[in-house]
Amino acid sequence: MKKTIFLLMLMVGMIMSITSCSSDLVDQGSRGLVIKRPYIFGTDGVEVANEGRVYYAWSSNLVPINVRPDRVKEDFDDLTSSDRTSVYFDIYFTMQPLADQVDVLYTNFGLDWYAKNVEQEFRNMVRDKAKTYDMNQLCNDPKTSIEICAYLQSEGEKMLKKLGIPVKLLAVNMSAVNPPQAVIVERNATAAARQREQTINQNTKNEVQRQQTEKERAIADKMYQTQMNLSTEQYMELQRLQTDRVAYNKCTNVTLIKGNVPTVNNLR
Repeated sequence: MKKTIFLLMLMVGMIMSITSCSSDLVDQGSRGLVIKRPYIFGTDGVEVANEGRVYYAWSSNLVPINVRPDRVKEDFDDLTSSDRTSVYFDIYFTMQPLADQVDVLYTNFGLDWYAKNVEQEFRNMVRDKAKTYDMNQLCNDPKTSIEICAYLQSEGEKMLKKLGIPVKLLAVNMSAVNPPQAVIVERNATAAARQREQTINQNTKNEVQRQQTEKERAIADKMYQTQMNLSTEQYMELQRLQTDRVAYNKCTNVTLIKGNVPTVNNLR
């Protein structure tokens, strides 16, 4: 009797363990993969679960897959350009798994699908394309960056399709390309020298202009002095009075006197 009760309790426990279930929440922007691992009944497999609460057998487990756009950065710090100069820059690949095919992505390529199947292929494409340009084109020509990104976008999509990876390549972006540090130092020195030269030229030009202006003013002053029949002393006195004109702005007549004799009247 006791043996029968024990067997019944054991069977009930087994049935409860088999039929009991777990639940979890699939976040927004994700898909859940229910990895089926039945103890006794059923078969292995993968099932896609949408956002929200998901219930699954206790023997299975849930793997969340992010299906939002994700950007991957690839560093290139030793790429040699066509003129055999090392340059460094970054490339950004923006990709998005196809939400309705995450089970294919997981089953055929795994969670580390990028590192195992895509990364090296992408890096090779970048190197093969970038090394067809010289350092000046890579560093200074905006069209070069546009051409490289367009090429990587097109070839990257072809590669993903060829491998059957259910991921869309949304965008490819390229950072500024920098030459070696020695080249940067040389460029800065050249720019500084050019700036000094421009400053010297501008100062020289300003000095020449100043001298020319003073010469023209002197000529004009001499002509005025001659026209008004003024001596040098009278003209200088007139200049002084004009400088102090604010103090004499209410005066109607000004008389210049040489010695005790008035010589010029009614100068405003």
